[in-house]
Amino acid sequence: MESCETVRSDIVALSIRLIEEATEKALNIMHDDINRTDQNIQNSQQTISKVSYLPKEQMGNKTGKNFFSQLWKRSSTNSSKFFLTIPSNEQIALETFLLVWLDPHVNTSDENRETQVKLRKVLTCLYTFDNVTTCEKWLKEYDANEKLILIVSGAYGNQIVPKVHYLPTIISIYVYCLDVNRNKTWSMDYSKVQSVVSDTDELLKQISMHQNNLENVEDSKALQTYSLDIKIASYTWYNLLLEILLSSDYLPSSSTFREFIQILREYCSNDEYGSSLITTFEKTYDSQDAVLWLTNDTPLVRFVNKALREQDINMLFVLRFLLIDIHKQLMKHQANSLHVFRIQQMMKSQMDHILANPGQILTFNGFLFASTDKNKLISTMKVDDQFETVLVDIKATYRPGVASFAVLSDINSDISKQIGHEVLFMCDSIFRIGSLTLRNSIWVLELTLIGDNDLNELSKMKEQLKCDLNLCIISDLLHYCEKPDKAIAYCQRLSNELPKQHALMPRINKELSKTSRQTNSSSLADVQFVVINLSSHLNDLTSVLLATLFSLASDSIVIYQNETKLDFSQWPNKIILLFTTTQFAATLKNVPTCVTIYALNSDDCNFEDPYHFATIQDLVDQLSNAIVQKYRLETCRYNQIGEPDKANEQEMKANRVEHEIKKVYEQMKENSPKKPLHNIALTIIWLRPEVGDMESLKEVFGEYFSSYHSFFNQHTCHYYIVENEHRNDIFLIMNTSSEQSIANGFRQFSNVKNIYFYGQSTNSDEKTFDTRNDLYYRLTYDLIGHYGELGDNYQENDQLKEARDFFMNTVEDIEYDPNYSLVDTHWLLLYDDHRDQTGPSIAVEVAHAHLLKFIRTYHTLPDCQQHIRNNRQKTIKLFITNNKLVDWDNNADASDLDLKKLYIYCNTARSFADMKRWNGCYQDKIEDVFMYDELNYRLVYVGINHANEASKIFETNAGLYRKCLEDARRLCDALSDKFQKKKDMIDIKLSEQSTQQ
Repeated sequence: MESCETVRSDIVALSIRLIEEATEKALNIMHDDINRTDQNIQNSQQTISKVSYLPKEQMGNKTGKNFFSQLWKRSSTNSSKFFLTIPSNEQIALETFLLVWLDPHVNTSDENRETQVKLRKVLTCLYTFDNVTTCEKWLKEYDANEKLILIVSGAYGNQIVPKVHYLPTIISIYVYCLDVNRNKTWSMDYSKVQSVVSDTDELLKQISMHQNNLENVEDSKALQTYSLDIKIASYTWYNLLLEILLSSDYLPSSSTFREFIQILREYCSNDEYGSSLITTFEKTYDSQDAVLWLTNDTPLVRFVNKALREQDINMLFVLRFLLIDIHKQLMKHQANSLHVFRIQQMMKSQMDHILANPGQILTFNGFLFASTDKNKLISTMKVDDQFETVLVDIKATYRPGVASFAVLSDINSDISKQIGHEVLFMCDSIFRIGSLTLRNSIWVLELTLIGDNDLNELSKMKEQLKCDLNLCIISDLLHYCEKPDKAIAYCQRLSNELPKQHALMPRINKELSKTSRQTNSSSLADVQFVVINLSSHLNDLTSVLLATLFSLASDSIVIYQNETKLDFSQWPNKIILLFTTTQFAATLKNVPTCVTIYALNSDDCNFEDPYHFATIQDLVDQLSNAIVQKYRLETCRYNQIGEPDKANEQEMKANRVEHEIKKVYEQMKENSPKKPLHNIALTIIWLRPEVGDMESLKEVFGEYFSSYHSFFNQHTCHYYIVENEHRNDIFLIMNTSSEQSIANGFRQFSNVKNIYFYGQSTNSDEKTFDTRNDLYYRLTYDLIGHYGELGDNYQENDQLKEARDFFMNTVEDIEYDPNYSLVDTHWLLLYDDHRDQTGPSIAVEVAHAHLLKFIRTYHTLPDCQQHIRNNRQKTIKLFITNNKLVDWDNNADASDLDLKKLYIYCNTARSFADMKRWNGCYQDKIEDVFMYDELNYRLVYVGINHANEASKIFETNAGLYRKCLEDARRLCDALSDKFQKKKDMIDIKLSEQSTQQ
């Protein structure tokens, strides 16, 4: 018996050693294969289209700078390890100035990554590129109303600056390089190049100083002058809007604080410094300290300033809580009479206008800071070649109807004195212009604060507003002032703010409907799809697909064959989507910005285009997706403005396209390659979460979801889902208070896989939960099922690489064999508390779960500790999560002394590093620390040894002896099968590579 056992033990040990050696070799090969595959994926990655309705693939679990959506993308870069920010052109930038950094090593150099952190302390919004072509295309397509500060390396600068210097969006350029003298030579010809520097601190200093000057210039652009002769001046609507926002008489009293916090978090999601400021703001904000936040140089101030300068309707509504709090503080500490001064940069054209039109009125859109110390202020004046530096002399006396103003130190003694920031005037202060004269080489502009009573038309309108509560007066004035976009934004915001039964809702909906008909009169009328020179690449399947799409949208699709050139002017005032080959795309010159090219990639063509596809089927699918998405966006828009019939019409068109395309695939399924799956990125959305909900969700599920999004507006959420319908699968969480019709609206989308209701409810539906733990358990259960199905689908399509990446196997609870309790060593596995006593674990594969009979599983800390207390004579070894270990340490008792060894598995790289430090402190207890995804392997490996050792105890019991050895053998087979599958995958890849060669 001893000899037999020894032989079996040697076989097991040999198996383990051979498996480990094979694994190490396989993993080395796999690592190279993965890198090559990632490079191919990366090279074929589509960047974001400038057309709002095209699919936007979500990569990773980071969020970027979009107002409501994640914008982190993988760019066409030589590195597969980092994600670069390639933002959408439809996004709303919350700051006036945005940073763009182009450098081949912008995300691969430790020094550059540290510099990114420092740059975000100057300006939150930083976009990084490592490819000249991609950066140039993005810069040329970016919103012309935004202002960009470009940082570029020397080599790339010499390439890109001549091509983009003329763009009005680029206001300044910094060349950040090693060879300063050499790069100064070529950069001297470009006036927007502010500096050529090699030192990081100097770069930060110069950008910070320049940005402060630019902010002052932007303030001057927000100065508006008006003639008193104009009956309805364009300043009236803004003043009345602030009246509505600041008063409790017009809108429901719901606070916008939570909405603002969420917007800030979305915007600063990749900025650790900005995120920490937001957390501080969220935790410490007090209405009594509102002004204090306005005096510090933070992203908050930049957001507020831009919203006020540009009179951003939506952001003004979002900032309502802050405007109210500041207004109350100014009123409470209202000064009687002040004589103050301000340094203001002004454009020469503004100066000329004021000189030519004395006696007019002047308004400041934003908050106005001033100083009582004229001499100290003058000492800070600097000469600027582009702008005139003006000393503004303000006389302000309080009386009813004027904007409130106060000395900051009277409001809060903690506010540190800053030159020029000693007195604060409420936004939209109105002044009468006095003289503008040159005194001792200094331009001096005299202003006197005036109020409603000095402006008869404004005074009458305010009285009328108070009398009839007609909030639509703002949209009427905006149309009168030829600002239709702002009128639409205002009506849309009112439709969200007011109760559905409000008397003004019919008029608001009518206004939105009228505007909709004017701007979008027909389906797909604003888009032209052009297919050119693809006939030689079409197979039977794609020929039928293209013909089907043409029959469904023939008025929007044109198809050309054997063309050598293309005249885009034949489609005026249209967005053009061109589907062609890279060879034809390379011949196009002077392509208009309204054209987006989707190209079929060719091995013998070096044309570099970020919108390219590996197969003709992918390209035709892109055409199909774009058409469907256009219809779906129109559905959203019609629903939002209260026209359900038109919404249903557009939805039917989208469904018909999808139905017909699906029918083609089904009919030709046996004779064609299987359609690749696109919905592989899994996103979770929480509609109207409470404080801490999203943070808790991210902490529990980490990277098991590709991205996390929260929305406070159902229509914005709707748009996001539509824009990502062909890229992301979505789990959606809603409050139980949400109307069922809203949920039904979301269920129409094929990519919304599950909808959950969270909160107190009498509903007994299986997906309604009143505790986070119950919600998280169900999410885990569905998450496992989703990835399991996804993995099966990929295996059916023989896409083994994708199956490896996305297939997460599942397990039911491990069934413990009581016979192992007779062994001196007990193995325990403690899960986190967010599971029930039964159910799935995402750490152990289902194929192995029924083999792990040697280990007891626990889900609560007390139960696990009790087992240790009851078995003090045993050697206890425990697998535990890093989270649970912290809990254990905080609730330590005598049972810890009976715990022999700890095996810690971690959810994140950061917790892994932290636990490694614990390992150094508790070497006698901690046997090993590893990542969460290694748990399955470690358990199987430990099980082999433990079952083999257990067999020695049962030598006299033939049945148990054989059982333990068979358990060990099955575990060896399972591990061997696992590695064999990996080896098979590698062999397939090697075979494919050989075939290609």
